[in-house]
Amino acid sequence: DWSELVHRVGRHHVLMEQVMRDWVRVVALEPGLLRCAFAEGYSMHGARELSQALEDATGQEWTVELVTGDAASQAAPTLREQADALKAAKDAEMRRAPLVEAALTAFPGAEFVKDEEGAPHARGGRNWRNRA
Repeated sequence: DWSELVHRVGRHHVLMEQVMRDWVRVVALEPGLLRCAFAEGYSMHGARELSQALEDATGQEWTVELVTGDAASQAAPTLREQADALKAAKDAEMRRAPLVEAALTAFPGAEFVKDEEGAPHARGGRNWRNRA
């Protein structure tokens, strides 16, 4: 399981865990073999570092094959891309709820904010007057 492998690598190499989560698109994963492509925008050549991080995490030798072209187009989205897609789907589902649709109709221009984004009020409460 790619997600579990990324988590295991994070116990040894925090930076490589982030690279694996955010930039690595898996084409094939077998014991000791990872065929992958890097997401667009990744500017480093990390096959050797990735191989070493996998070896450190699992205790076995790994071959990392970087693919391009048609093979890269068969790659799964990165874990970050998957999480972003799931969040977008949940947000879209929430926006389709009748009560939310009614609130957005009643308050044009309203936007969603995470609870922790609300500014704490001086007396410990929340100051929502600048938010819809």
